[in-house]
Amino acid sequence: KYEVGQRFADIAGLPPAALAVYAALSKRAGDNARLLFDPPYRHQGDAIRHALIDGNNLVIMTGTGSGKTESFLLPILGKFAREAAEHPEAFGDQRGARALLLYPMNALVNDQLGRLRAIFGDPRLVKLFTEWAGRPPTFARYTSRTPYAGVRSGKRDSKKLASFESFYVEIERQASGPASDDQKRAAKLRRQLQERGKWPAKPDLEKWFGAKGTDWVNRKTGEPLRAVTLPDDSELITRHEAQAAAPDLLVTNYSMLEYMLMRPIERTIFDQTSAWLANNPDEKFTVVLDEAHLYRGAAGAEVGLLLRRLRARLG
Repeated sequence: KYEVGQRFADIAGLPPAALAVYAALSKRAGDNARLLFDPPYRHQGDAIRHALIDGNNLVIMTGTGSGKTESFLLPILGKFAREAAEHPEAFGDQRGARALLLYPMNALVNDQLGRLRAIFGDPRLVKLFTEWAGRPPTFARYTSRTPYAGVRSGKRDSKKLASFESFYVEIERQASGPASDDQKRAAKLRRQLQERGKWPAKPDLEKWFGAKGTDWVNRKTGEPLRAVTLPDDSELITRHEAQAAAPDLLVTNYSMLEYMLMRPIERTIFDQTSAWLANNPDEKFTVVLDEAHLYRGAAGAEVGLLLRRLRARLG
């Protein structure tokens, strides 16, 4: 059995804002489930102390089901909370990828998506960050499965995002409609998808997507009118959302990161991140290499050189 460590409140040097986030997510409140355990496992508490408080690099080696995800998510959440509370203008106004989760393959990215949606989309976390810095922390899955590649246009939006509307948005429209058997079934389905981490972390998908039949872009300026990030959105669903305002937590795989470093269309993500680092010299860009034991031999050399290129790109 994994050893239980200190309670969050007893971890010496823990930033007050980080403690507020951990405490909020560690108890059930109304319809909001308990997402963290207080006290955490000892290795999770050690990760918080080493990474968040002492600023060290660390390798975590532990078994399946031992909460490795929390071992890196808790320090990242604490880092975001500290910046939002202590430097609200920097967090609120300066976009950039503050942390990167790098996986060897898409399947592992998809496994983490539900956990990220539950934590980042939790109303308690959103409320705390909004009070501190005026916005919630954001995350994005940026892989080959993220819609859609290339330059955005109204004509392409209507085609590429049609399946999203026919499933998610239609369920939300029915669930928020007048009381009926169809409304109850849609509400139940949405709730089940949310519980399984299969529902995007946007509080109002219908508003984000826009009304049927309305223009996708402003005909005079060409600016997008629909599928544009709203102030309370935690998840950035499309590539274009991430390109417009880089997510605080970028989740991808090393093959995709290679493409992103080469292509002009993703340049804004790295430019925003390097500008944030330049304007906030006390902040650090956090990199998580999941399944690090796979990176040996030629694959290890490839990923090592990729990270050096990323570091050079960010200055």
